[in-house]
Amino acid sequence: MMTSVSPASPAWASYNAIALTVWLVLAALVATANVLVDPGAIYLQRVFGATTSRAVADSLLTQPVGLPNSGNERQMKHALAEVGGSVDCVLLGSSRILQVSSVRAPSSIGAVCASVLNLGVSGGTLEDLLIFTRVLLQSDDVPRRVLVGTDPWMLKFGMDARYAVFEDDYTAMLAELHAESEGRISDEHPMLSNLLNAEYFRATVASLWQDGLPPLRPLRPADLQPVPAFDVEQGWAEQVLLADGSIVYSTEQLAQKRAKVAALKVGGGAYKIQGPLQDPKAVALYTDLLRLLLRRGVDVSILLMPYHPTVYAGPPDGPLAHIIGAERQLRELGATLGIPVVGSYDPARVGCTKAQFHDDIHPAAACMNQLAF
Repeated sequence: MMTSVSPASPAWASYNAIALTVWLVLAALVATANVLVDPGAIYLQRVFGATTSRAVADSLLTQPVGLPNSGNERQMKHALAEVGGSVDCVLLGSSRILQVSSVRAPSSIGAVCASVLNLGVSGGTLEDLLIFTRVLLQSDDVPRRVLVGTDPWMLKFGMDARYAVFEDDYTAMLAELHAESEGRISDEHPMLSNLLNAEYFRATVASLWQDGLPPLRPLRPADLQPVPAFDVEQGWAEQVLLADGSIVYSTEQLAQKRAKVAALKVGGGAYKIQGPLQDPKAVALYTDLLRLLLRRGVDVSILLMPYHPTVYAGPPDGPLAHIIGAERQLRELGATLGIPVVGSYDPARVGCTKAQFHDDIHPAAACMNQLAF
């Protein structure tokens, strides 16, 4: 004879108590990890990061090569945008643009820009584009040219929580663009909401996997120790932040990435590509941002970074459909605004080979030099 447990029985109450305890423990672990690792520098890293980032930014711009890449990435790039001065060309975007460099040789962008500042950040989103544009336009000397690295996920809101460290800049830019806050994924209290935010926790796990637990310490002399000249194809002992804001992976990281590329199978490219292709309000905000740069006399380009050839060999109804659709829309927008589109998501259009990538979504410097800037 089967017995059942009613919701009012002691056994059911015990089950609920166990489930609640497990949930609370898991929530506490997630919150603790988010606070300690703090990939967006909105908790403990914010305390230590602001002063460190400004000092490193001041030093970086005087280096012939670069510095060890330590500290919070967004804070570093924000500080670089503040102290960069009169830079000829600025790149905005995600980590997919970080191999575009004027310091490396050869350099296709270095041939057309007197000076370059790469402000790409990992997981960069539409919100990040607004934040860094605001910092640039607050300067007395605006760049001659801004290349807006645009990924498919930037046609939607809220695709990464790490921008929240500069929420005030984002809100101010929204006001300048007279944009409606309705519909945007934002939060007046990011320190509270990101404790249990799934996207923030994914960034925490990724940061732990790649870099380990970040040190909670003030600036050390070693952080400002210049990196000597080295072979950028082989990397250095640590990841290097070059003097223009681009990066070179460490020797160990490059070896890992070569192995990863060699093992790629058909498909991929799914990073941050899920749900609807775009949000009309996000597209309108992106368009307003481009128009603002044009009104300020900036030479604007939309920059599209290639995906690995295996992505374009993938099924047409997977991530590839989003990628192709986003490029079509961005080219139409560029034509409407009279803005040139540099590059393509399609590696064949750029001339990039399978070996010229670090993974399915990150083109290497050799691929970047195929772009006609």
